[in-house]
Amino acid sequence: MLTDKDKDFSGAESKPVSTKEGKDGKVDAPKKKQKKYPLWKNVLAMVVLVALFITGAYWASIFYTRHGKEVAVPDLKGLTVRQAYERLDALELYGEVRDSIYNRNIPPGVICDQSVHAGNYVKIGRTIGLTVNSDHAPTLVLPDVADNMSYREATAKLRSMGFTLGDPEYIEGERDWVYSVKYKGYNVSVGTRIDINEPITLVVGDGHYMMDELEFDAYGDTIGSVYGDILEIF
Repeated sequence: MLTDKDKDFSGAESKPVSTKEGKDGKVDAPKKKQKKYPLWKNVLAMVVLVALFITGAYWASIFYTRHGKEVAVPDLKGLTVRQAYERLDALELYGEVRDSIYNRNIPPGVICDQSVHAGNYVKIGRTIGLTVNSDHAPTLVLPDVADNMSYREATAKLRSMGFTLGDPEYIEGERDWVYSVKYKGYNVSVGTRIDINEPITLVVGDGHYMMDELEFDAYGDTIGSVYGDILEIF
């Protein structure tokens, strides 16, 4: 005979398990639901990534610029460009020729000035500007002084411009008047380019021409008065 338990067991209906059959007849396992992260976790992850990026960029910039590491600039005056570059390279500095001047008192091709004075501290990797003494003298354009001004005016103007003046050459003419300019023994005109190391000669009147004119005028007046007296007698 069946007991109550057997009846309950036999009468109990089992719940069907939901399965799906694929095209090949295999039964697919039930799919798992994807786990979703809360919004605050996404925001936190973005903040951490940004912080890491900023920190990395900061340390990279420090490494690149060698922040806080400085060296004293050496005295480069009197050195050649090659010597200056070698000395700067030993200190992890750079040199760059930016200008040139002419100084007749120092040898050509040497450093005569630098953008940062010796002894000043700069960061490693800094570029120091160099000024080199040129190996040839510059030229100047001759202004309009011939037959245009006195010897004193011409001398003051030419010297202020940097010309080198030799001893003047005198000719007959109005005293202290500049009649022409000579360069290397030849007359030159306005606009000629002249080496500042080469002297130029001002050709100046000695005043004798004016004196001869005065003497002639006086002698002519005397002859005229005598000739007038003779005419009055006749």
